[in-house]
Amino acid sequence: MTSDRRKLRDLTTIAEISLKLTSELEPESLFYLIVFYASVLLEAGKAVLWVVDPETNEHKVKAVHGYENDQEMLNQVYLGSFNAEWGEDEAPFTVVRPQARAKLPFLNPGCEYEAIVAPVSGKREAIGALIVEDKLSGEPFSSYDGEILHLLAAHAGIAIENARLYQEQDRLVQLRTRDLEAERNKSEQLLLNILPDEVYRELKTRGRVTPKRHDSVTILFADFVDFTAHAEKISPEELIDDLEASYALFDEIVEARGLEKLKTIGDSYMCAGGLTVLNENHAMDCVQAGLDMVESIKAIKQARQALGINSWDVRVGIHTGPVVAGVIGQTKFSYDVWGEAVNLASRMEANGIPNKVNISEATYLQVKDQFQCDPRGMIRLKGIGKAQMYLVKALKDRKCD
Repeated sequence: MTSDRRKLRDLTTIAEISLKLTSELEPESLFYLIVFYASVLLEAGKAVLWVVDPETNEHKVKAVHGYENDQEMLNQVYLGSFNAEWGEDEAPFTVVRPQARAKLPFLNPGCEYEAIVAPVSGKREAIGALIVEDKLSGEPFSSYDGEILHLLAAHAGIAIENARLYQEQDRLVQLRTRDLEAERNKSEQLLLNILPDEVYRELKTRGRVTPKRHDSVTILFADFVDFTAHAEKISPEELIDDLEASYALFDEIVEARGLEKLKTIGDSYMCAGGLTVLNENHAMDCVQAGLDMVESIKAIKQARQALGINSWDVRVGIHTGPVVAGVIGQTKFSYDVWGEAVNLASRMEANGIPNKVNISEATYLQVKDQFQCDPRGMIRLKGIGKAQMYLVKALKDRKCD
């Protein structure tokens, strides 16, 4: 008969073991702790933890203590043992069924066993079985040993279930974190598409962008001629496709020339040079970009006319002068520029000639040594007065039309 002192000692030890088991949230590590404590608690040379995979329902040995055989061999050894029913008169080693929620009906007072087995169950499902054999003293296991193993297995089942729940929650958190990271990257990429790199970095670091005054910036406006009349003759889908194809070419030109695209408003395209990158040649870059835009639209028109499809022409206007640049908006950010130079660049475009680059005198003074330009004389601008304008023909080392 087991003394009360030993029972108290064993119960205290199981309580301590339970705390250690529940603090381990990595399943594989937990499995090995269970078989280790089972062998120590029952003073046994060998212990095996058999677990049912919750997803595949496969029964496999997950952890062993004191066995020289590998786990795959033990899987074969115990394969038949875990498919039998509990039985009152059969040896416990050969009648284990992990799915059962039964206690240990075969452990009768006074009975002795060479090996003992206890089912491992959680609150929601059967988990497996815990097997202990080879008592170090050489004596057989008693029914009391079976009761102790059963109690340890109950704590082990709760610990395994908690670890699985934690792992599942951790997996869901990682998936959610990955989704949030993907959304954050997508948002950052959208911001990079609409904001210059330098401005984006300042916005990300400080949460706002300080407006800046630039003494010399070149502004370019490109606008399609008779856009409204053209839009009325085609479907909305065709209109968007035409605009997208033209703007895609403009984007490539702007990027190649080191300029900054600012925005599109309907059929109007706006970009600038000298804003975020120190570049003394921003006027020349903008003028060359304007010539490239004209040539790209002429090529599109020629190809479409060959197919009997109408197309549009483009006017390009450019002016160089001081501006203030900054970001507006709290949720939908927009990088923009303000100042008289913007208004003058817009007037250069509005008073331009189809498929030509019309520049102000301020821009002409910046590029006259590089480009062939024809003066247009003083032309009255709405709300501004008269201003000198020039049509750019080509680089000076190239033949012009």
